[in-house]
Amino acid sequence: MANIPAELRALPLDYIVGAPLVAAIKAQALAANTTVAFIKEVGLERTNGDYKAVYVDFKFDRVVEEEKTKSNGDKVKVVRVVPSKLTVPLLTIVPIPYIRISDMTIDFEYQIRDVEAKATSNEANIATKAEIGGWFWKVEVKGSYTYKSTTRRSTDRRSTLKVTVNAVQDEIPEGLARVLDMLGEAIKVVPTGESGSEVEVAPSASSSDGGGGGG
Repeated sequence: MANIPAELRALPLDYIVGAPLVAAIKAQALAANTTVAFIKEVGLERTNGDYKAVYVDFKFDRVVEEEKTKSNGDKVKVVRVVPSKLTVPLLTIVPIPYIRISDMTIDFEYQIRDVEAKATSNEANIATKAEIGGWFWKVEVKGSYTYKSTTRRSTDRRSTLKVTVNAVQDEIPEGLARVLDMLGEAIKVVPTGESGSEVEVAPSASSSDGGGGGG
């Protein structure tokens, strides 16, 4: 018969529980290294040993409405199309992977089933034989008896280890958040210097009022 208490004491629970925890710690470290590699490879460029932020430029036409004074003194509103450029740090417009293990559950189940089956059988055989010999009966009795007993014992051991890990996209650390805020302040729109177009819309309100008063 299995010694169940002894078997349970012999289980390497430190390894069974510790191995998934060590794996989770390594996974967290790997995720952190992935974040660092992403920032270096995507958002930074190295020049003479120094890291500089990578910027991307978006060119577009900016529409500006302004008031102009014509040569005759009339004021008119014009719409001017100014070719412009928006310069943005790349790290401020792409999601930075920052994966964190939020919770981890380890379920370990160990089953020991000890089964004992016993089977017995009895078998008896008796035979008689009678003969007449003169004045007497001659009786011969023969018999046999058989007893069989069989015991079968089996032990079934089963173990199940289930590990559930939930990971989330966590908030970025405060230091990185401050860096991104400072990079965000560097976003600016500047004219490209290319020639644009200008369209006169209508006389300005001040010019119209002035003309009416003189009449």
